[in-house]
Amino acid sequence: MLWLGVDNVLSVLLPNLDEPIRNRRRSGTLKQFALAFVVSYLIGYLVNFMLIWRALAARELAARWGEAMIPAISVVVSSLTMWFLLTVLATALAQQPKVRRRLLKDIADYSAHAEAKACARETAQALGTGQSSGSAERVGGRPT
Repeated sequence: MLWLGVDNVLSVLLPNLDEPIRNRRRSGTLKQFALAFVVSYLIGYLVNFMLIWRALAARELAARWGEAMIPAISVVVSSLTMWFLLTVLATALAQQPKVRRRLLKDIADYSAHAEAKACARETAQALGTGQSSGSAERVGGRPT
């Protein structure tokens, strides 16, 4: 759960396009990708350290109390709480105008997608055959 919360925040702060490395070299985003990768890796070590620290603390508490159930429940509840708080933080960050603009910039361009091109061809064919204006206003079953 802690990993999921951290991932939510990272996906907002360091959005990463799903793009082949060759394309990254051409588009000039290779350096940005490398930096995001290194930061994610370092944060991963930090999260692993936090998890190990919690597990050791729970084991020490179990040894002191002679009971393993209460420390185990506390670790699970604290992880759920951290996941919730980090998800709320990611949502709040995503609503900030500066971060939102960067996220919108990194959204994939679906106009160059194969389905979009096929839909454009169908629309052009429909317009070329002289169908009614009602069908020309709808593209692929969706209003334009």
